[in-house]
Amino acid sequence: MKYLILALFLSCSTIRLKVEAPYETSAGNGKMAFQKSYQLASFPWICGFTAIFYGGGCWAYLVMPMVPQEKKVIEDAKEELKNKLNVTEVTLVEPKVIQLSWVNAPDLLILNGEAPKFQ
Repeated sequence: MKYLILALFLSCSTIRLKVEAPYETSAGNGKMAFQKSYQLASFPWICGFTAIFYGGGCWAYLVMPMVPQEKKVIEDAKEELKNKLNVTEVTLVEPKVIQLSWVNAPDLLILNGEAPKFQ
């Protein structure tokens, strides 16, 4: 039982989100995709507590990303795009946010469908 609880606390402690959108800047327009991982500090403890009442499941994970998480990844995408394009204002047109996985990985910004070249 203690291993099950430990696994629950450690398993979903990070969420990886992706935002995709066309963007508009003073330097031009294009399409972007941005991926970032976020720590879910309080959720594992809430899941451990609710597991007693809901039969071992964490219901909050089923509805992620939640509105605050969506707002955060959109703001982070705008900041990353501003830094990359060296502009002061970025508008994302109808951004779409999806949950990719539960892993912690480096941030990734893709512009106009061009994946970065790794050497």
